[in-house]
Amino acid sequence: MASIVSTEGDLKLDVGLEAPAGPSAAAGGAIQHRFSPYDWNGGTIVSVAGKDFCVIACDKRLATGYNIKSRNIDRAFQLSDKTVIACGGCHADVQA
Repeated sequence: MASIVSTEGDLKLDVGLEAPAGPSAAAGGAIQHRFSPYDWNGGTIVSVAGKDFCVIACDKRLATGYNIKSRNIDRAFQLSDKTVIACGGCHADVQA
């Protein structure tokens, strides 16, 4: 438990600030906080190809963790008459 003491020494306040355990904290190193603008939105894409056919199936749900953000997104896009691309994972990469 950490303590805050006034410069006069007449006031002492105990606060429950505990440093997180871990190799960095145990070694006296800095605690790192990380930020990533990418979010794993999941998604399932399945494709089967044969000699003269190809079948591509994908879900339409966009989720983050247990939160469903949308049930109507596109994961497969037709690029030409014979080319289709399907993308899962971070949805920002799909929209770019």
